[in-house]
Amino acid sequence: MTIQKCGPMKTKCGQPDELIDAKKLVPDLSFIEKKENWGTYLQGSLRTIPEEDFRLIESEMKKIIAERQKPQEVEAESRSDGQFKTESEFEQAIMQLPLNQKSLHDRIGEMLEQIGSWMDYNTQIKHKITPDHAYELDVAWLSGKNPEVAIEIQISGNLTEAKDRLAQARKFNYRKVVMVLRDEDLKRLNLIMKHEEDLRAWMEAWSIGSIYKMYKSGESFFNYYRKLKESVYKDKKELELVN
Repeated sequence: MTIQKCGPMKTKCGQPDELIDAKKLVPDLSFIEKKENWGTYLQGSLRTIPEEDFRLIESEMKKIIAERQKPQEVEAESRSDGQFKTESEFEQAIMQLPLNQKSLHDRIGEMLEQIGSWMDYNTQIKHKITPDHAYELDVAWLSGKNPEVAIEIQISGNLTEAKDRLAQARKFNYRKVVMVLRDEDLKRLNLIMKHEEDLRAWMEAWSIGSIYKMYKSGESFFNYYRKLKESVYKDKKELELVN
């Protein structure tokens, strides 16, 4: 992996006026060995960096790009969340969203990746529990490189195998584990979890409808949240009203 030449304080990302604050990533970038002299590691020509460092930088880029992307209007938006009552209706609404992925499973993963980014997590799809682990999580929310939330999207397939992946995530310090599943599978999951008292205490089951509601609510809320949180010098000739 390579990164392009950049200044000692900021790294260009996307549009000319969009910047990543490199300084805040320094504690989590392994290729920067002497943190006090971090600026020297970002000077020069092309530099090879570890995969995990690239993913962290990429995650920050996704947050900035997502912030400027305007949600496209779709037919599903003519109905409020409260009007979707059945799981099938939520599934149809998800399939109409302007997302990149094609399958329902992957679209839910993309939505969860975006939700995590809005919350300032380093979000990853198909993320290995540890770099050398055999198990891969559908979605992982990390604080820098530290594990936070492990998510398995189990809308088809083997519930026991998904449970085992989440159990491994807990073993490696994920503070919360989540399984997204169909309404009809909750009873089966509870039978599987009957003798998993410790895992059950840290685990949550989320419906397909809950993911849709979180995603649609987050689109508007986090747009304003980031404006409130933002503290960046911008050369302005006059003020514009935030609407």
